[in-house]
Amino acid sequence: MPWILVERGGDICHELEEVGREYCADAIVVGGTHGVIGRVFGSVAGRLARRAQRPVIVIP
Repeated sequence: MPWILVERGGDICHELEEVGREYCADAIVVGGTHGVIGRVFGSVAGRLARRAQRPVIVIP
């Protein structure tokens, strides 16, 4: 499976969506968070899954 590494600055959810659009990605794959900080502030994976325009695959 081909993949790319991209480094950007800014809001992580926004940037992941932009990269997905630029590369016409079929889906965005991210890792999940199981810590207290993720529960209190909301995880990147959760925020992205709620707002992305393409499928989001969360790896636990």
